[in-house]
Amino acid sequence: MLFALLQLALAPALDNGLALTPPMGWRSWNAYRGAVTQANVSATVDAIVDASRGGVSLLSLGYANVGTDDGWQACGTGRTNKTFHDASGKPLINLTTFSDIKAMVAEGHKKGVTMGW
Repeated sequence: MLFALLQLALAPALDNGLALTPPMGWRSWNAYRGAVTQANVSATVDAIVDASRGGVSLLSLGYANVGTDDGWQACGTGRTNKTFHDASGKPLINLTTFSDIKAMVAEGHKKGVTMGW
């Protein structure tokens, strides 16, 4: 045990100001796997910014990232029916589950949340 503590004490670290805290937020895969919807993501953004419990929100505690990992793509509709990109490389969106990704991202940004994929 003492050896492990000594190793930690002697571990070199850069003092460049990066990674002072771990990335904190929410990823859709952990909650919904591939069954995520725009409504799920929007509700999560609302929950993260909700400060109705004593004036503290997850956002105010640093949980600012919301990421949609999977399920937003229109899989199998791409140029070769094996991808979710058109001929120019643009991702194709499953409009059944994500009717307006641009508006969803804009709303998240307006509330102070970083939206990602």
